[in-house]
Amino acid sequence: CHLTDHYGDNRKTTMNLSFPDNRKTVLWIVAAGLALRLLVLFLCLDTPLFGDAHAYHKFALMYLNGESFDTIRAPGLSLWLTSWYTVFGASQVSSMLSILPFHLVLSATLYIYTTRLVNTRSALIALALISFYPSFVFHSIWPLTQIPMAAALLLALFLLDSKPTPFRVIAAGLLLGFAILLRPNCVVLVPVLGLITVLRNNHRAFLS
Repeated sequence: CHLTDHYGDNRKTTMNLSFPDNRKTVLWIVAAGLALRLLVLFLCLDTPLFGDAHAYHKFALMYLNGESFDTIRAPGLSLWLTSWYTVFGASQVSSMLSILPFHLVLSATLYIYTTRLVNTRSALIALALISFYPSFVFHSIWPLTQIPMAAALLLALFLLDSKPTPFRVIAAGLLLGFAILLRPNCVVLVPVLGLITVLRNNHRAFLS
């Protein structure tokens, strides 16, 4: 089918050429976004953890000390902080730095997935938005669930929308489980992700 060959060739060309041609731009955007976050973190060192951020930090310290406690909060982020503190030590700076790996995962996944779905120009715009938009910067330096949840859900969707392998299916399931541990209401998104995957697969099957 001519339509299939045309679609496949375009997709293959986009995926092969997009990242090498834009590598420097991508790295500059990511590096600038990371530098901005470190600057904001430095400026916020005199501001103590507050609200949910303070609660997650406190519960992580209690996990480290083996204390038992009751809470209505989901344990996901506190468990992540506990693991992070075990390696890097427990402090306010450590808690703020602990979210940056999720920001990097979110940035990489968003760029690669947007390139696949649309084009590299849209991917660069999306990458710039999450790198410099104030709300994303704020949530990337405080121990809160928004950025980790977004990274887990987007990476799970990316894996489910890729060629299925046992590793990708298991990894997607673990990511969805982690997202639910971060925010239990994420469970309502599981069928949504499944529906998106089915529709995408049916669309590709139709084109073939």
